[in-house]
Amino acid sequence: MECFKKEGCCYSTVYRVIQRYVQFKVTTDLPRSGRPRKLNNKQMKSIAFTVNNNSGISHRILSRRYNVDHRTIGRNLKQRTHIRPRQRIKAPKYVKDQEKRAQKYSGFLYRHISNNCFIVMDGEKYFSLSGVDIPGNSLYYTSDRSSTPANIK
Repeated sequence: MECFKKEGCCYSTVYRVIQRYVQFKVTTDLPRSGRPRKLNNKQMKSIAFTVNNNSGISHRILSRRYNVDHRTIGRNLKQRTHIRPRQRIKAPKYVKDQEKRAQKYSGFLYRHISNNCFIVMDGEKYFSLSGVDIPGNSLYYTSDRSSTPANIK
């Protein structure tokens, strides 16, 4: 008993472990009865794999897939995994002189291309349907921020 006293364990804990060993022949904690979890370990592993280092997946979409409430998805991700939601970083639309260069070179193209040619302009900057602009894409989930790919951040 002196070694347990030096470790800082109280007598009741020591005697409870001894009694549990005598009765059940194990020292570890046995599973107890209670309300079963809504999501089993296999489902949680699947959710964690789907969500980790990914954006555009909401709790509501996952809740429909697994037939549980969306708050259950968030609570289980928080309690049973190390995956956390993080805010995505907005990339700047232009570098400082990039807009001036675009105007200059588009004028050059307009003056030097013959009249029989058609110019197809790629205007991706005008379409805001990707990235952080959509509310569902404003967050990404990851367990390790340093291992997340740059296109997800």
